[in-house]
Amino acid sequence: MKKIMFVMSILLLAVVLCGCYGDLLLLEEGVPADITVDYLLKRMDRATDPDKVYANVKSYYMKQVLTNDNINGSEENVSEIYWKAPNYMKQISSRNGEVLNIIISKDNRFWYVNPKTKKSREIKGKDALLVKTFTDIATPGLNYKKVFHSVEIDQILDPAKDRTVYRLICRVKDPEIAPYVFYIDPKTWLTDRCETILYGPDGSQRLYVANSEEYEMVNGVRMPKKTSVTVDGKTETARTLIFKLNPDIPLSTFDMKKPWNH
Repeated sequence: MKKIMFVMSILLLAVVLCGCYGDLLLLEEGVPADITVDYLLKRMDRATDPDKVYANVKSYYMKQVLTNDNINGSEENVSEIYWKAPNYMKQISSRNGEVLNIIISKDNRFWYVNPKTKKSREIKGKDALLVKTFTDIATPGLNYKKVFHSVEIDQILDPAKDRTVYRLICRVKDPEIAPYVFYIDPKTWLTDRCETILYGPDGSQRLYVANSEEYEMVNGVRMPKKTSVTVDGKTETARTLIFKLNPDIPLSTFDMKKPWNH
């Protein structure tokens, strides 16, 4: 549970492609942590999902919105997630009411669906590894050690809050793919910040930083009420509008012939 609510918007409108992350994600040297990864993960689970409500769900639906006010007016990006046990997931990304992208996952296979042409293509190679990582992050019952190839822990001074926090550096198998880096509050055991790299279809790379500002209990689960998401220096505000546990989600939801059925 510690993972999904904070990083669900990581793939909000990004088309994930492989690539090196170079110098965009600079990791300052930390100091050895005074606790283990396992201990930290247990405390994070206890803080966010104390009664294991989320860990034991059979399905869920989540809708998040990112808003950005600029000179051209307000822009609204929406991400919807449908998940059903054991391994069915569909993500729908839209902007200002127009569906832009659909990703479907089942049985560890992944597809992009074009909502305009209604055609799909299977995602393979490094792209599939990126999508699988996100899918695993969004899967109840999987902690970071089950999602990532390696998880390292240290402590570092967070200059934004002038205090020392725990840091988890989570890597996938491919060394050219940027890690997910999580900064954890040592008092509340909640995630303060997440950093990673987004990859574009043209090979571009963008630094992603998400800062949680508030947490609240929703259906027995503690999750961020508001998150500031910064990509390429542009900051948007992410909020969760809907979070339903164990809704009736028919398998037809994940049928690629009807990807708009939501």
